[in-house]
Amino acid sequence: MHELSMAQDLLKILGEYQEELGSGRQIKEVHLKVGKFTSVVPETLGFCYELLVQNTSFAGTRLIIEEIPLVIRCRRCLRQKNLETPRFHCPDCSSEDVEMVAGGEMIIDFIQVEEAEKEGMTQDEDNSFKTALGGQ
Repeated sequence: MHELSMAQDLLKILGEYQEELGSGRQIKEVHLKVGKFTSVVPETLGFCYELLVQNTSFAGTRLIIEEIPLVIRCRRCLRQKNLETPRFHCPDCSSEDVEMVAGGEMIIDFIQVEEAEKEGMTQDEDNSFKTALGGQ
């Protein structure tokens, strides 16, 4: 279950980012993009994340995972195709001269941060924070 180690890596990154934010701001949501070819099961990653954040400063944060389809581009016919299974040949011309365009990545797309309350109001801020996880 490599999802557990990925969730641990994610929490380490979030901890470092929270330190940069300071005490006046708190992480509210974390948006991940996970490629289909990473073999990560989004539900398992979410479960591991929820398990690890219990009784921490990240308890109550939402982890939102968007699965990125596996996309290849054929160098012979120049077509680009979404694939349901990892078969690396062009479905149109059967060439094996293809490259993966998407589906192997796992990145933090963005982190939503909540400002500390000021005069009874809260502000939300979307921070673009992109990084690779687990060497992906």
